[in-house]
Amino acid sequence: MLGVVMASAMRPLFLMTERHVGGPDEGGQTPVVPRARQTSDGGSGAGSSGPGPAAVATPVRRRGWRERGWDIPWLGGRSTAPWVVLATVAVLVVALVGTVFAAQRPDRLGWTPKTIAATSDTSVVFTFSVFKAPKAVAACTILAADQNGGVGALRDIPIPARADGAQDTELTVTVPTTRRAETAVLDGCRIVTPG
Repeated sequence: MLGVVMASAMRPLFLMTERHVGGPDEGGQTPVVPRARQTSDGGSGAGSSGPGPAAVATPVRRRGWRERGWDIPWLGGRSTAPWVVLATVAVLVVALVGTVFAAQRPDRLGWTPKTIAATSDTSVVFTFSVFKAPKAVAACTILAADQNGGVGALRDIPIPARADGAQDTELTVTVPTTRRAETAVLDGCRIVTPG
């Protein structure tokens, strides 16, 4: 009994098929996929049956950039890799142009404090480096201070042009103070004559 129930339960199902009697060598019924229904205008769909005229091909519409996504046809097709390559090249070009432009500017200027030494109650020794165009002339200001405020200043220290073409100039100056300084700062530099 159980075998009969199992056999009827395990009978194969053929969805969307019609049964017909097979040929002499097939020995029985075989599943056949039915023909698609066609509309009265020849297209497939509900409403009519039987073969109809061939479907008319619709023209292919070109996709816009929003539908293509990351596709760049002239860089090889659908991939994010071309965008990464383009972005990397663009960043490198901008960095190179910026570096060349900054290196060629006659008014370029930078400075770095090096050492500070309070040698006495009346002075502080300050060493700093200035980066500028070799032919440019600059001026810098140094301020000395303690916990109660400013104790001295040295203004418009000249940084002359360099005949050897070097862009870095290191200077050591003595800043006069009214009392012992605890620190000194490079307040700023400016270009007096562009190179």
